[in-house]
Parts: sequence; structure tokens; C-alpha cells
Amino acid sequence: MVKFKIQCKNLAFFLCCLLGSTILRAEDSRHIEIRLSTQGNDIAFDKKYIEEAYAPEIKIKFVNKALRGSQILHNIAILKPGEVEAVIHDMQKLGYDLEKLKQHKSILVMTQALDPEVAEIVTLRAPGKGYYPYICLMAGHGDILEMRGILHLK
Repeated sequence: MVKFKIQCKNLAFFLCCLLGSTILRAEDSRHIEIRLSTQGNDIAFDKKYIEEAYAPEIKIKFVNKALRGSQILHNIAILKPGEVEAVIHDMQKLGYDLEKLKQHKSILVMTQALDPEVAEIVTLRAPGKGYYPYICLMAGHGDILEMRGILHLK
């Protein structure tokens, strides 16, 4: 009887370890992909608020859905919380030069300026849970016409 109890305890411990490690592996390798686009020729994102579980890496697929002949360029930049006004100020100061702006300390990740009907996938490595603003950095889009949104990682 004592031998059977010991074997059961060892089996229970083994199962807990096995299941626990399986759960951890599944959570650590969790893959999240967010899809975001523009609303046709409007100067607007298709989503102004996105809520998603936090993960160390998040793939964001951004599509410029402006019509091909429109020549409307768009991009997306994910910013550190509370940094929208600082980025807008510096963007205007730099003359909307995206090459210079992409090194900004408050931009976590950004796409290139995309032609109509073009997509780009970027990887966001957010520092933690929180509310991350996203904005189009094309002249007049995010600053004047407020082409912006919020990514809530919970």
C-alpha cells in the first residue's frame, strides 16, 4: 500500500510537471497577427481601437486599401504610450521625412510609406501591457486629419 501511494504521488508530480511545461510552451510560442488597413480613399484606418492579449512579438499586417490610381500613400507607426504629440512635433520639425523619423525614440515600429493596394508586415516588440497609439505619419494624415488609433495589449 505504501509503495502504491509513493508511485501515485510520483505519477501525479510527473503529470503536473508535464502539463505545466506544455502550458508554458504553448503560451511562450503564442503567435499573434493583427490586420489593419485603410478605408479605401478615406484618410482613416479601418479600426480605431484594437484589443489583443499581450505577447512578446506581434505581427502587424498593414494594407493601404486606397484605390490604385489615387496615389494616396499611407503608413503606420506604433508609438510608446503618451508620445503622440512628441512624435507629431518632431515629424513636422523634420519636414515629414520618414527616413529621419524612423529612428525616433518613441516609435516602436513603423512601415514604409505604402502605395495603394500594397501591404507590409512589421513585428512589434512591445515592452509590456498597455495602450499603444498608432498613427499615419504621412503629411497631414495623423497630425491634422487625426488618422490614429489605439492598440490595447492586455
